[in-house]
Amino acid sequence: MSSDEMREALGARHIFHGATFSSHAALIVNGFAFQSAQGIVLRGVYRENGEVEVGCLHVPASVSIPSASLVSLDALLSRHNLVYVDWVRVACTSTIGDVLLG
Repeated sequence: MSSDEMREALGARHIFHGATFSSHAALIVNGFAFQSAQGIVLRGVYRENGEVEVGCLHVPASVSIPSASLVSLDALLSRHNLVYVDWVRVACTSTIGDVLLG
């Protein structure tokens, strides 16, 4: 999936210009980050051709995700044969709402 498609699907409100690791000044090569209108932050790395290689979704505890957004995220996962992995909760699913709402 292209990074443009991901930004569109998640409704990017703010696109960060580059991504870094905390407390490091150097940019991650081919790194990206953006925040959705709901407050979800997505950061990751894309390939030279613009396809997303790794995407990390961060949903702050203060953010409430509308069910329509969850349906949109689930459709995106399904369309691209992706799996959502929550490394903190040690959960893996093809339906993001199962993990975020569970």
